[in-house]
Amino acid sequence: MIKKKDIIKDTFVDAVLKVLREFKKQRGTREQKNAFQERLIETLKAHGYESFMGTEIEFATSQIGKSYLFNVPKSRHGPLSKFKGKQIRVVCAERVGSKVRYMIASVDNAGA
Repeated sequence: MIKKKDIIKDTFVDAVLKVLREFKKQRGTREQKNAFQERLIETLKAHGYESFMGTEIEFATSQIGKSYLFNVPKSRHGPLSKFKGKQIRVVCAERVGSKVRYMIASVDNAGA
């Protein structure tokens, strides 16, 4: 579980952040928003982001397009344990039934 107090504002500048910012600015029809959401997910996949299913309780947000950074403790267990000791970006990508798909990847601390 990621606690809100442990969330770091997403300021890691890369191609993904550019697409996330464009996604947040989107105004238009549902079809346009859905198409842009698909583009966001494809961009995340292209940059090596892994998909995790979860809930707002586990990942502290369920707002599509929302992203944040999180320093994964070295003592971490569970699905994020592969990122122990690294800073990750968590992106809320889409709703799937009662769950939410989060896309997660390690980011380079030097750019943060």
